[in-house]
Amino acid sequence: MREATAAMRNPERQERSVDYEKLEFETRIDLNTFANGTLKGHMEDAFASVFANILDDGTSEKAHRRILVTLDITPSEGRESATVEVTVKTKLAPPAPGHTAVVFGRDREVSFLREDSSQQLELVDSEEE
Repeated sequence: MREATAAMRNPERQERSVDYEKLEFETRIDLNTFANGTLKGHMEDAFASVFANILDDGTSEKAHRRILVTLDITPSEGRESATVEVTVKTKLAPPAPGHTAVVFGRDREVSFLREDSSQQLELVDSEEE
């Protein structure tokens, strides 16, 4: 019903009405060279980033990583061609949080803040000793 109404408003549309699901398309696209190799290059970079993130001991081993490929296709006005923008994004596991304790107070009228850790060097002015 909807198509018939549209065809009555635009008789040319009725003549051009095509069942696109039944059309067979021949694609001649090589993903290795698509967009001058941009797709392949971005995918390789994304995989390298994901695998480096997985192997990083400072990230969660259970976190999901994601590679998202987006092809934004904009047809020309006459529909004879289209421009395609290739975007590849990654979602990596964030660095694992670190934890510590800090102490603060006053010493000889001077306020201080320091980490409460034996691994921290004692910051003492050598002239005061």
